Amino acid sequence: MHLLKSVLLQLLVVFVLVSGISGCVLVPFVQAFKETGLTEGDRMALLPAKIKKFSDARVFGNKTDALSVVADDARSEIASQLQTGTDRERIVKSQIDNIEWLDNAYKAKVVVRVESFTMSQLIVQTVSEEQHWEFSAGSGWLLTSRTKLDA
Repeated sequence: MHLLKSVLLQLLVVFVLVSGISGCVLVPFVQAFKETGLTEGDRMALLPAKIKKFSDARVFGNKTDALSVVADDARSEIASQLQTGTDRERIVKSQIDNIEWLDNAYKAKVVVRVESFTMSQLIVQTVSEEQHWEFSAGSGWLLTSRTKLDA
């Protein structure tokens, strides 16, 4: 019995050492640190996922998900933009064309190419829109304004 306990203890020590050396124990902590956006590079890495969430919500017509990444003071304006577009316009695809980083990546101006069609014409048209995003430590990236560049 004493031999079994000794072998189990040795295996446990080896397991703890191997997992500690490999760094896999620290991965969740490192990932959580990166998601706080404390460094400029981390903020830059987090923005595309937020843009994708907003774009995917528009593609699927889910206004609630789209507004979840919009700043409080811009929510009513963007909600009305999405409402007018939802009834007539269907988004097919959207893609980031350019990101201009401002204020050490606490703000970003993003040009997104949106392919959509209106229900009456059923012809896909491509329109570029400019989106302004701002980062805050508490809520991450939030959309603050959105305008179409050409029609």
